[in-house]
Amino acid sequence: MKTRRPPSLLRILLAASLALASAAHAAGDKDAYKKAKAEAATAYDRQHRECDGEQTRNAKKVCLLQSEADLARAREGAEVAYQDTDRARATAARRIAEADYKVAKQKCNDQPADARDGCAKQARAAFEQARTAPVGKQ
Repeated sequence: MKTRRPPSLLRILLAASLALASAAHAAGDKDAYKKAKAEAATAYDRQHRECDGEQTRNAKKVCLLQSEADLARAREGAEVAYQDTDRARATAARRIAEADYKVAKQKCNDQPADARDGCAKQARAAFEQARTAPVGKQ
């Protein structure tokens, strides 16, 4: 039986960066903002379909959550590029941190029972650090 590999991180990041690049190209441009969000949704749909071939239930959940995190990253990047405010950056950072935390928590389920608690604590600590990090114009 042939197993499908999850989408490579490089492909996922490339799709997200393309969406961000088009949004960042013209800050405040509503058409660029809508286009970036549409491209993010298209990339999400493609990644979501690729997750259907996952063998284990947890691997599929991780894949789906990762595609949702990538969608959040791309959408929030477009939002920040469009609004270009500290409030938008702070909201984006919080939403991205939440999405990444969900992925990290789900990945902990693949760990042996004795390592699972430590993994969950590390995921929570990374989430808290990202959530409370100061956000400013970059």
